Amino acid sequence: MSWLINRVRRTLQFDTDQYNEWVAVHEVGHAVSSLVLGRRVRYIELNRSRDGLVTGGVTKAAHSRDPRVMPSFHAGIEAQEIWMRHHRLWTPQRMDIVRSSSRHDLDVIQRVTPDTDEQQAHHHAAHHHVAHHWPLVQRMATALLENGRLSARDISRL
Repeated sequence: MSWLINRVRRTLQFDTDQYNEWVAVHEVGHAVSSLVLGRRVRYIELNRSRDGLVTGGVTKAAHSRDPRVMPSFHAGIEAQEIWMRHHRLWTPQRMDIVRSSSRHDLDVIQRVTPDTDEQQAHHHAAHHHVAHHWPLVQRMATALLENGRLSARDISRL
């Protein structure tokens, strides 16, 4: 699996630190949107390979397949886009990689809200959640990278 992650990292043309932050921001985006929507986030966790590369993450929130929580599925992608723009790394090709690496999130969105107008509304809500709370997203991503895991208590302290 690490070879695949390295391929994605190289395709993005990110160094290891940038890639790790890119993944952390994605997971934190899910968590922040979930919190804005009134959902409890139990923890956020990063998985790392032996060489320190983040190979994935998990945001354990009280998700349901309720269409009202769909913005939180969009929010990881939104956080990565904002992060890339903030660091002047955004390109259309990188956004294609964001979408392809977020296939699970997009599949859930498609199954739960097949209506494209509704998907667009959730997308805009997710963008607002992440953009409005961007300083919190950055603090949480930094803490997540330092610790590898943030509990509900850790999140409430930030």
